[in-house]
Amino acid sequence: MKKNILLVMALPQENVGNLLDQFGLPIIYTGVGKINAAIKLGEILSTTNEHTIVINLGSAGSHKYPRHTPNRQPCNTRDEARDLLHRR
Repeated sequence: MKKNILLVMALPQENVGNLLDQFGLPIIYTGVGKINAAIKLGEILSTTNEHTIVINLGSAGSHKYPRHTPNRQPCNTRDEARDLLHRR
């Protein structure tokens, strides 16, 4: 089976210097947040079965910092998904 890869990113700014374009893969930009990503990706995947692999890439804002600075490599120490885990 041929693997058709789809790259998913929130914003074009995350594709710094258009580095990902060299791979010749389709890239979709969903907007920021899990809800936007889910809606946009759901729309695409429900209208085609062309993609067998979806890779969701994100920079977590690290593209704003110069290379080789401590701030460039964010470290996730805690996740909070309040928009999806709302409890009454």
